[in-house]
Amino acid sequence: MKPTATLLLTNSIAGWLLMPHPDHADHDPDPWLDDMHGQDWKTMSLKDRAFLSGQPVADAIAHIRSVCRQLEMTMSVCGGGHTLRLWRNPPEPAPTKISVDLRWSAWSFCQGHWDQFEPGVWQQMLAAFSGQSPPLVVRTSPKKEIRYGEVTITKGGARGWFADGWDEPTSLADTLGIDCDDAFSDMLPLARMIESPGVERFFRFERCRSFARLMCRIDAEELHVISTSKVAWQQIEGTFVATKPA
Repeated sequence: MKPTATLLLTNSIAGWLLMPHPDHADHDPDPWLDDMHGQDWKTMSLKDRAFLSGQPVADAIAHIRSVCRQLEMTMSVCGGGHTLRLWRNPPEPAPTKISVDLRWSAWSFCQGHWDQFEPGVWQQMLAAFSGQSPPLVVRTSPKKEIRYGEVTITKGGARGWFADGWDEPTSLADTLGIDCDDAFSDMLPLARMIESPGVERFFRFERCRSFARLMCRIDAEELHVISTSKVAWQQIEGTFVATKPA
């Protein structure tokens, strides 16, 4: 694959700098440098363009890799670490979207659980993880629980969220034996993805070694939401139990 841009990483008194590579004048580096700096790089002062002053080249390269990932670019390093070749990643194909119901949980690391309640979905997720099919968006909402989630399986990783929903404020207030006023409603945590009282958690995993490992990590995210939600409710419950007259 031919590099789309080749830049020079050079050190200065002010810090590390990204520059057009003098030996690669067959392309226009300005759009790339503009993107890397977040503005027209030619209008910036040397001080504003410099970064990681006094740090080793390895740290400078790690910083640039991080920026490249945010900009959906791929970078290779050569020339003793001072010549950087960049490509823009091809757009991710449109994902396939499905909805699932695993009854008592929003996720599971066990293939048998998926095969029992959602036959074929495990194989779809595995194909998305291996890159054999487009990304797969799994929207999950078990009928036996007030829990929701959306997980996008991509090649080598996944991203998404889980939410543990609570009852409406009036029902929660009845449970505690108190009035449902504005002060009580305001103290309840809000799960914004479901626009309801509850607890939510976002996650992202990249470059997972195996599909089984990825499924375990996603499953742990749901367990974390459940645990956090339980603690949050216990704290609220404890507040009102402590203030009730004996």
